Amino acid sequence: MAKVRDTAILEPNERSEVFGPDLIKDLEQQIKMVRENLRVAQSRQKSYADVRRRDLTFKVDDFVYLKVSPMRGIRRFNMKGKLAPRYIGPFKIVERKGEVAYKLELPPNLFGIHNVFHVSQLKKCLRVPEEQAPFGRSGCAGGFDIYRTPGEDS
Repeated sequence: MAKVRDTAILEPNERSEVFGPDLIKDLEQQIKMVRENLRVAQSRQKSYADVRRRDLTFKVDDFVYLKVSPMRGIRRFNMKGKLAPRYIGPFKIVERKGEVAYKLELPPNLFGIHNVFHVSQLKKCLRVPEEQAPFGRSGCAGGFDIYRTPGEDS
């Protein structure tokens, strides 16, 4: 009942039983079915991925934030852990490099970082930095009332 699989030992008429046209047709059908199932599965996964995908394009002179890739145990911009920034910036786009890469104008303190980034590492800055109010005492407008507690000296 056990068949010998080595083709060198088989007789010529036994080889046709092992590698007959029916076996080859069955294998071709199975391969076609596997390819079709793979195509259907890829199409389904692509449709799931495309729901959340969005095309990001920026213009020259737009401002964007740069994503800081999270790595465990690494200090990013002098902060570690949950309080480390996810994005830094905003930075000005100087030039578009190809379809999905942009060249940014980085400050001198980031001189060791390459200035061309993939679009997936960028996030659009909704407010232009020049329009933001300066932070600090000089940026406060008048009209604030200062309340003093009874025991406080001037």
